[in-house]
Amino acid sequence: MRWGIRLTKRAVKELYALERVLVPNVWAVLRALLEDPDAANLQTDEDDPSLYWLAVEGDLAVFFEIVDEEKTIVVIRIE
Repeated sequence: MRWGIRLTKRAVKELYALERVLVPNVWAVLRALLEDPDAANLQTDEDDPSLYWLAVEGDLAVFFEIVDEEKTIVVIRIE
């Protein structure tokens, strides 16, 4: 079974608010994450250890949860 991705409403709004030149950088990170979430250099969020984040070129970070049972990555926010 392949991994899937879901974006929260907040993440969608933040994605649309980004400069257009940064959007491909976000999708590149998400595609790599979908290929193998275990191989990514994940960082845990200091305030919520169930959240992970990855740096994105352009001084951004993507915050997400991994739902192993559903093989889904839920993007919470993009900052």
